[in-house]
Amino acid sequence: MGEQYNRKLLAALSRAADAIYEQPEVERPEGEDLLAEMFAEGGEFDPRKAATLLLDTQPSYYGHKEAMFAAFSTWVIAPGDEQMQLEFVASSIKASLRKAEQLAQEFDENLSPVEADLVARYLIAGPQFIENLYYPFTGMDLLSDYGAPETTQTVVEGRERRIYTLMRMMDLCHYWSCVDHDDPLFGPSVNRAVNVVERFPDPDTVTRSGIYDAWAELKSNIALLYAADSLELDGDESLLSSLMEGTVDFDRHYQLFHSWMRRARYVCDTILSKMPDRALYTSNVSVLLDVEGEPFPHADFSDAELREMQNAAI
Repeated sequence: MGEQYNRKLLAALSRAADAIYEQPEVERPEGEDLLAEMFAEGGEFDPRKAATLLLDTQPSYYGHKEAMFAAFSTWVIAPGDEQMQLEFVASSIKASLRKAEQLAQEFDENLSPVEADLVARYLIAGPQFIENLYYPFTGMDLLSDYGAPETTQTVVEGRERRIYTLMRMMDLCHYWSCVDHDDPLFGPSVNRAVNVVERFPDPDTVTRSGIYDAWAELKSNIALLYAADSLELDGDESLLSSLMEGTVDFDRHYQLFHSWMRRARYVCDTILSKMPDRALYTSNVSVLLDVEGEPFPHADFSDAELREMQNAAI
């Protein structure tokens, strides 16, 4: 009896699956790489493809841009840390599922728990989410191990001082790039910035050796980091500091994405292009496609800081 019941249930589920697959799919470009393929063995996250998707104003399937935004934002902060990227992507996928479940409960208050679960997964999230995000990331087998808020916050905390120090350096380089001066050696440079930062002790900055280590790791993303630091969310918080809290809130953060990319382009064209390391501009601008630059002002400095900045040797 039980076996016969299961066969009937399987047949009913098969018919339901056919109906679910009859839903129109969101069209995607032919040959578009799946996010999971970038994390598969031998895969490599491609920030340029991520930026292409995120700059495209056309909608994608449920959870797609959210997960890609999480991956991209994490790559900016920690380009070589795949585990950290997985933490943020898993958090995003779980958040999308949670949101689908909440929407399903609002869909019809008379739905049974099983019906609500089916509506959440297969009507709201839909087959493309299940096939391209949920199962390629091995479903709950991976999601249960990754994406815990306390874990993501711990992973990010170890980078805060290093990134804060680099942002202080970029403030200086921004100033130097905008000031008219007859001496060509007066332009922005890493060594000049390090020298000035060291003259103004700050418990939140790292030592000289730590600065160079951080620069070596993050210099190819420095335009994106500095641009994110220049963008304000509601309140006094910057986009960068919010991302560094260890969470990626797509609804809150993505609204700034286009401005983020435009400001990063401005950093490339106005600051990095004037620095001695010519490869620095190329490595940073390669992610930004053909976006137009969006100017923003440099930080304010005290008189003492300005004197040091004007006299700092390259």
